[in-house]
Amino acid sequence: MRRLVTLILLLAMGTAAAQTVPFKLYDGYLIRVQCSAAGRPNLTAVIDTGVSETVIDLSLAKRLGLQLRSDKAVFVNKEALVWAVTIPQVELGPVAADSLDGIAANLSTLKGKLGVHPDLLIGMDLLHRSNFEIDYKARVLTFGTVPVLGHQAKLSPNERFAIVDSTISGRAVRLQVDTGLNGILLYTKRLAFNDRGLAGAHLMGVSETSAVQAADAEVRIGSWRSRGTAISVLDTDPAAGYFDGLLGARALTSRRIAFDFRNEMVSWD
Repeated sequence: MRRLVTLILLLAMGTAAAQTVPFKLYDGYLIRVQCSAAGRPNLTAVIDTGVSETVIDLSLAKRLGLQLRSDKAVFVNKEALVWAVTIPQVELGPVAADSLDGIAANLSTLKGKLGVHPDLLIGMDLLHRSNFEIDYKARVLTFGTVPVLGHQAKLSPNERFAIVDSTISGRAVRLQVDTGLNGILLYTKRLAFNDRGLAGAHLMGVSETSAVQAADAEVRIGSWRSRGTAISVLDTDPAAGYFDGLLGARALTSRRIAFDFRNEMVSWD
């Protein structure tokens, strides 16, 4: 089975009382928290809305004795060999799952960014189970009831991806909101962008690539407008057909962003 993962990785929603989880912030955008899985507490995880299925580090999966099955996944635009795995008893603060059908992969490459070797990338398969707010200034996640912040955009009804409609330099594009990415990335082959006059750049995200370019553009997303925005451009097609590019959450806000899956809305200030 082919799985789609885009990187640089049981609560009722709405009426649940808000509960918080503190986090540490790295490089200004990577969110590191403590979680538990398979009965192991105090595991290190990265919150990544750009990951459709939760990823467990391969070495940890082997130590836990989890059954591994050969599989393939796509990271940004490259297919990689990984292992399919069922991850038992995953808990992040008040959000929990008896099991998640996820992926096992080597996460040691993230140690340089986080200072530690992460155990998991927490993806949308768990995050979609509760509305949640990220407060980058207070460095806390709040699950349950979330506020409606100053700017809003409609989320497409897709549990695997947090997708918003937007326009970039007058062109309609669908972007996946990605907390594991710093900036905005567009796939030029899908959009047939003209890259004349673009300067060299380097995409910063959980999964990095140097095959990008940069341009200034006007970006409109919901009620939010930004002029002269730096755009990273990858000269390829996206792995998934659901969106045209990736939108780093920090490109929208320096303070707060809230995901309201029940009302299919993302808001920020």
